[in-house]
Amino acid sequence: MSDFSHDSQGEDILVARSAADDILGFVSVWAPDAFIHMLYVRREWRGMGVGKALLAALPGWPERSYRLKCLTRSTEARLFYLCQGFVATGCGTSPEGDYEELTRLRIA
Repeated sequence: MSDFSHDSQGEDILVARSAADDILGFVSVWAPDAFIHMLYVRREWRGMGVGKALLAALPGWPERSYRLKCLTRSTEARLFYLCQGFVATGCGTSPEGDYEELTRLRIA
């Protein structure tokens, strides 16, 4: 079982909230490497721009080049990242399964 506070230690965390202050999603980033560790949007809010807004709130977005690992079985997440301008730059295997490394190249 994962421990969020342990897994995100030292990371910057941005939270998306509704007008009623409900948590809609979050993104955690290891800033020194511009590495997106976790991005999560509650299922009922997916497709409504929450994930895109979380990415846009990252420091230096869109000029800074961010990267992440996306499990290959997470087809919905992979499609989301590709639509946001990420491209496949590598692949590997982790205890969670096979993944692609995706990188969003700088936009000048």
